[in-house]
Amino acid sequence: MFYRFNQILILSGLYYVVSSFFILANGNLNKAVACCFPIFLSIIIALMFFKQFSWVEKLSKKVPNIVFLLKILGVYIFIYFFTNISGIILRYLDERGFSLGLYSIYEEWGEPVNAVIDIVFFFVLVIALLVILIKNTGKVSGS
Repeated sequence: MFYRFNQILILSGLYYVVSSFFILANGNLNKAVACCFPIFLSIIIALMFFKQFSWVEKLSKKVPNIVFLLKILGVYIFIYFFTNISGIILRYLDERGFSLGLYSIYEEWGEPVNAVIDIVFFFVLVIALLVILIKNTGKVSGS
């Protein structure tokens, strides 16, 4: 099960990198990319129950540092996705009169929470890159 979860994180990280490239190329694709993530995630999870992706395992063995960074991006995209989905659900419930004012809390604190998530993952990526750099520098100088 842990192996499959790792694959999902790696593939989600790849999705994030590719989708970020498309969004940089054309900013109007932002909503389309956001709508495609749940579809992508559903397809990947369904496929993984029937077949494991051997190329992801090979990628993990060849370039473990890149895979580590992809896992971090995979965690980031999941947290960001579920934070925003909770806001959408709370907004829907608020429009129907069921949320008991929870959407107003999300409306007030949603953007600061997203900003904190962005800052935390930025620092995690910077620290991960520094650790990778230091580890690789030690290998080069030790050889």
